[in-house]
Formats: sequence, C-alpha cells, structure tokens
Amino acid sequence: MRKLVLFVLILASAASVLQPALAYVLTGAKWSSPATSMYVSLGAPWDDAFITAMNRWNQSTPFQFTYAPQSWDPCSNPNNPPRHNGVKFSDTLCGDSFGNSTLAVTETWTMGGSTIVQAGILFNTKYTWDVYDGPWSTSTYAGKSDFRRVAVHELGHVMGLDHEDSVPAIMATAVSTGGVIVAPTSDDIAGINAMYGSGTPVPGSPTANTYHVFPQFADGRAGDGSYYRTTLMVSNPSSSAASNCTFQLYGLTVNGQGTYTFTFAGSGWTILPINSDQTLQSGYATLQCSAPVEAQLLYSFYSAAGTKVSEATVFSSPPAGMLQVLGDNRGGSQIAIAIANDSNAATPYTITAFDNAGNQVGSVTRTLSPRTNLAAFVSELISLPANYYGQVVVTSGGGTASLIGIRFTGAAFTTIPAVNRSALAPTASTYHVFPQFADGRAGDGSYYRTTVMIVNSSSSSGSCTLRLYGLTVNGSNVFNYGTFSPGTWTIITSISSMQNLTSGYATLRCGMPVEAQLLYSFYLASGTKISEATVFSSPPSGTAQVLADNRDGSSLAIAVANDSDQSATYTITAYGSSGDRVGAVSRTLSARTNLAAFLSDLISLPPNHYGPVVVTGNGAPSLIGIRFTGGAFTTIPETMR
Repeated sequence: MRKLVLFVLILASAASVLQPALAYVLTGAKWSSPATSMYVSLGAPWDDAFITAMNRWNQSTPFQFTYAPQSWDPCSNPNNPPRHNGVKFSDTLCGDSFGNSTLAVTETWTMGGSTIVQAGILFNTKYTWDVYDGPWSTSTYAGKSDFRRVAVHELGHVMGLDHEDSVPAIMATAVSTGGVIVAPTSDDIAGINAMYGSGTPVPGSPTANTYHVFPQFADGRAGDGSYYRTTLMVSNPSSSAASNCTFQLYGLTVNGQGTYTFTFAGSGWTILPINSDQTLQSGYATLQCSAPVEAQLLYSFYSAAGTKVSEATVFSSPPAGMLQVLGDNRGGSQIAIAIANDSNAATPYTITAFDNAGNQVGSVTRTLSPRTNLAAFVSELISLPANYYGQVVVTSGGGTASLIGIRFTGAAFTTIPAVNRSALAPTASTYHVFPQFADGRAGDGSYYRTTVMIVNSSSSSGSCTLRLYGLTVNGSNVFNYGTFSPGTWTIITSISSMQNLTSGYATLRCGMPVEAQLLYSFYLASGTKISEATVFSSPPSGTAQVLADNRDGSSLAIAVANDSDQSATYTITAYGSSGDRVGAVSRTLSARTNLAAFLSDLISLPPNHYGPVVVTGNGAPSLIGIRFTGGAFTTIPETMR
C-alpha cells in the first residue's frame, strides 16, 4: 500500500505573522536513519544549486543527503524497486494539476504511516526559475523564482518537516516578495534534531561545539634555545547567547597555571597567548563551554633568536572509536601523530599504517593512562618504507580517542586533521569551497604548490570533480577523480606547474560526503620548503568572520569567494580588541570569482591590530584568513555567524 503525503510551497504576496518561539511542525513520519540519496540530473545550473541546498541541511543537522548524478522519476512507484528519490521539472503533478500558485511539490511514501521509504520533488515549469540569494523576486530577479531556496524547503519535507508559519522558517507555507530566508533557521534545525537526534548545535556551523579536545599542547624552550608558544582562539558564533568556558591543560602547566576560565557574550571572542620560558613541556588540552563555540590553537615555533620559523592552526578533534589521518612522507616530510585519552580509564590504542595500495605496513599498540596523551613520529612507532604515504588508523580498545597529525618538513610543519571512521562527521560534505588556490612561480623564483587531500568517510561510493575558478594549471581547470569506495582516499600532488604565479578559488563536488582539505606549500627558488598550511573548506555563510592578530610582526590576509552565478557586493569590517569599529570597505565580486588581499591593503589598521574581521553581503561569502609572519604562514578558519 502506498501512502502519499503532499506538501506544497505557495507563492504569496503577504508575509506570515512571526512569533519568537520554537514551533516546528513534524509530519509524523521520518526515515529509519538520518540519511538518503537524491537522484538529480537536471543540468546546469540546477544540479549545483540542488547540491548546495542539500549541503545547507548537511552542515547544520545530523541528516545527511548525498547526490546521485542520475535521472529518476519522482513519481515512480516504490512498490516496484529500486526505490530512489527523484527530482525533476514538470508541468503536472504526476499527471494531475499542480494547482494555483504552487511552486513545487514533495511526495513521500511511508510504511505504516511512520517510516519514509521514498520521496520525490517536482518543480513547476509554469514559473521562471533562476538561482540567487537575497530578496525573493525583486530587482534583477523580479518575476523569477529562486530554485535553490525552494529546494531547501522541499528537502525539509523529504526529511519529515511540515509547514511552519508562526516563526521565521524556511519551512513557511508561503514565500513573499522580498523574503530573505534562504537556509534552515534555528527552528527548522530544531525540528530535524527532534526527529533524528541533536546535530550541529549552531545553524550552519559544522565545527562549533560545547566541548573541544586538542590532542597536543606544547610550551617552553628546547635545549638549543628554540621554543614553542601556543595561542588559544575562541569565537562565539551566536549573536545573543553567552557562553561560559573552561580551558584545561593536562600533563603540563604554564607559569604554574593549568586552568583558564572565560565568559563570552554574544559574538564574543578571545586571542590568548598561553606561554612561558620554562623547559619544553607538552600534553593535551580541553575546552568545555556552556554554549557552542568555535575554537582553535595556534602552534608557533621560534628560533633561539626569536624569529618565527613555522606556525600551524590546530583544530579540535572530537573523540571517536576509530580515527585516521593521511600520512605523506614524500619530499623529505615526516608525519607525527598525537593521541589523547580524555577519559578516566586507562585505554589501549592500536596504531596501524597502510600504504597507498591499502596494504598494512605495520601496527603497534600503546596503552595510555587516564587524561594523558602520546605524541610521536609514526616512523618511531612503526617501521615505514622510504617515501611512505597512506593512512594511519588509530583504534581504541575501549572508549574513544582524539587524534591529530602533524606533518614536518625540516622546521616547517602543518597539522593534518583526523577523519572519524566510526561515524560521519559534520565536516563531511558533498560540496566543498576553498576560497583560495595558488599555483606557480613568483618573480624571485619562489613558488607555491597546492595538494588536494580527499577521504571518503561515508558508507557510499562515488566520484569527485575539482573545479578551479580564475586560473588553470597545465591548461586545465577541471579534474575528475574516479570512484571512491567507502573508506578510500587520495593525496593529489599533480595539480602544480611552474607557470607565473596565479591564483583563484576551487570547489570540490562529490557524489557522497567526503572530508577534504588543501595543503598550501611555499618553496624557495632552491626548492626548500619554508612553510606549509592546511586549508579547510569554507561553507558559504550569510555572515562570516575570522580573527585577526597582527601583533609580533604578523599580517592577516583574507580570501573571499563568490561561489554563485551572480555578482555580489561584500562589506569587510575590521573591529579592534575592545570591539570598536576600525574601518570597513565594500567590494563587488563578479560571479565565480574571489578576492585575496592583506587586510591592511583594504582597511587602514592601527599598529598591532587584533580583533574580528566580519564579511557580510547580498550573497553568501566563503571566507578564509591566512596569517603571515615573514615566510611562515598558517590559515585562520571562518566562523559562521
């Protein structure tokens, strides 16, 4: 028996009355697990827009949509397998009339009235469709319906949300001329969390959390006089909710202190150097907060003369039963790992190295006492072949582990994030945006190379396409990668050339959720690597922020990508350490372009400026910061506000 539930999005001219309460409405049916695939083959620009719509749910809820690049009839009978979720443009509703003012319809089929087994979405060809953010059907887009936000709405129905008109929501029955909601609101997200369990607690932010674990924390001076310093960076992505936080060190103290407490008001932040002149010590750290925050550490390494040699941004590593990092020891590099046992019980951890062909190279087990960590080069734990590259997997013998990789090339180092092999992490996505991609040789002979790292952390197979905008490498700007089975990976070093230095931005689109990063590497003309940084993808956000710290001879650059088919104007505003507005500038970016510049080239900054840099606009920017200190640099991730 087929049970059909119809939902419609209606074009209206009046806005709904909004009340400030969580009032999501559920249909009473949901999927047996928080994941499904959508079969989409509509052509350009609709496929990309639909993928973005899926990602707006993927990045803010536990539900995960995957993209299947295949046409499928959304009216197909689920009693005749296979069951697939189709999407298409149509002039009828499976042979019936759409009805007046109906933009799109979602059909769902259930078993027993409570378990969704198939869904289909039909977009009404009666209307003129386009893809844009900003006010609905105004100015340039007067008389045009935005396909992407309608897709976000319909996907809400696919998951089990009904219409909600008492609070601001993407699931409102009607969309009004001038309407600006383009993504799930807190009410929409609360509805999904009510059905499928708590997801990412901050709308749109895949990495904000109330608890962060940093598997390695170092401070102090080595025997040769060189020294490490660590800086804590925290941002409260909520503009209204305060967050009380405690930062705790394990295995070391700094100036006799191991606990630090903070209170962050809405949009509050800190950039706190935690350092001393003690003999070098290391351990791990945690940050516990009453409300979700974004948090990172900056590891900085200095010569005995006080010159910064290298710097890396360290992301928190959520505990999991099985984790992995990609290790690449080619080019004179060495991968180190840090494992934290953030529990009250002694726990054995098995560390296994696999080569690029998937063969096991070696394995070792280490037991860590409660609240301790292990930090070592993998080659000190396992005998590795020359020029090893592959997966390093850490499995907990009970409980969980937190893991991070650190890749050293001489004195230059960068962090390699862990991939959760136990469950799909919120940072896994079918679509990634990297606001800056650089390749080529500068006038003095120094040069940049970019490495692409992809891990299929999902349970589905699929292929990926990397696309460059604003540049080509060896004459190409599109790079296709064949089928990734679940758990497989790649490290792509071939997208490099010795052309004149050029830059732009990049996107990665995959048929399944993947973890993806870039490695930016900077070399002297002699071929010596002097700096390297790991670059995370930057999901588009209505308001994005990075923390700037231009003290101690550093200088922050930003890269903003307009990954849309329309030009957009972005306002970049710098604030000081006391919250005062230092300056602002607006820049208009053409469709599919980026802006990369030092902040001081855009806004006149006072000496030793530090504070938030906020980017807003009539489009959704993707943002990243890059902090330079001489030849050393590291990336500063965006906070989605």
